[in-house]
Amino acid sequence: MFDGVLAAVALPGILAVGLTIIAAIIQARDVKRKDPVQVRQAAKGPARHPACSPAVIQAAAQAIA
Repeated sequence: MFDGVLAAVALPGILAVGLTIIAAIIQARDVKRKDPVQVRQAAKGPARHPACSPAVIQAAAQAIA
C-alpha cells in the first residue's frame, strides 16, 4: 500500500519542485532585465501626487489656521 501512495505522490511532487525551480530562474532573469529608467525612479522614491507637494500642504495648513 505504501508503494502505491509513494508512486501516486512522486510525479506531482517532482513537477512541483521543477516548476518552483523554473519560476525562480525566470524571476531572477526578469530582475536583471529591468528597465533602467524604472530602476532610477525607484531609487528616487515613490512618485508623489501633485496635491501632496510640500507647497500645497503648507498652503492648506495656512488656510485652515
